[in-house]
Amino acid sequence: MKNLHFFYLFFIFPFFTVAQDLSKVDEIVIDKLLKIKNIEHLSEKINHTFTSDLEKVRAIYCYIGNTIAYDVEAWQRPSQPFSYTYSNEAEKQKILEEYKYNTAEKTLREAKGVCDGYSKLFEVLCVKVGVECQTIEGTSKAFISDLKKSNPKQITNDHAWNVIKIDDQWHLIDVTWASGGIDENLKFYKKYTDIYFMMDPEQFVLNHYPSDQKWTLCDITKQQFLDFPIYYLSYFENNIKLISPKSKVFSDKKGGQLVFEKGTDVSQMLFGFSGDKYALDVEIEEIDSKILINVPSTEYRSELFTIFYKNESIVTFITN
Repeated sequence: MKNLHFFYLFFIFPFFTVAQDLSKVDEIVIDKLLKIKNIEHLSEKINHTFTSDLEKVRAIYCYIGNTIAYDVEAWQRPSQPFSYTYSNEAEKQKILEEYKYNTAEKTLREAKGVCDGYSKLFEVLCVKVGVECQTIEGTSKAFISDLKKSNPKQITNDHAWNVIKIDDQWHLIDVTWASGGIDENLKFYKKYTDIYFMMDPEQFVLNHYPSDQKWTLCDITKQQFLDFPIYYLSYFENNIKLISPKSKVFSDKKGGQLVFEKGTDVSQMLFGFSGDKYALDVEIEEIDSKILINVPSTEYRSELFTIFYKNESIVTFITN
């Protein structure tokens, strides 16, 4: 997990109908299921309460997002790889399945875990209610330090999330980031969000990249991912649509131009380089279906350029 504080694909159904239905699922889960602390009991209750695969998956997402806290201490400790021996493939799979279940059970029992525990608990519960699910390992982008990464061959896995299959279509889910974030003091804070539930792959890949490219569910390469700026939770929550630049580098010496989709609310945006004391005066114009924002240069030495919306960071670039 790497979701600092500043950190719809609803295929067949009309968006508002699905959103309304899923909000009812959330209400039932929060009202009746959050006290259950047993995998078998919980999966049985979800199967009994909900009928469609979509509702069941949403119930699991809501349950985990509202009951499991991120274990910051475990995250800060050096990870210990799971080691085991086996004599044949069947024995290997049995060991791995037992490890997965035990990890999920421990996460549920202790009500805390890192992304591995969140994703394994989600997978185990999905399988219990009859939904095909896999845990995906990869890298995420949420810290300023992530902007320094540039070589795909040097990137290691630091996060885990899930894919589910409903009506023969795969969908992306991050239940770890659904539960909250880590503040500047490295303390977990709870803030449930449904943004990472069946998120559009083109949006999800802005801050997630799997070790196996096919699980991007789109055509973005790892190099493209590394070249992206950082997109924070507020970017997605407020439906911001930044068309360009896609590169993480923004010039502080020359300034530059930001291009947003028409309809994006830029009236409550602020723009600033890290060396500036005040927000920049920018020029805004609308041409065809785009909103153009011309950003001036700065006389101060800066390392970062950030776009804010309602005083929250939504996108950060490095400067050159």
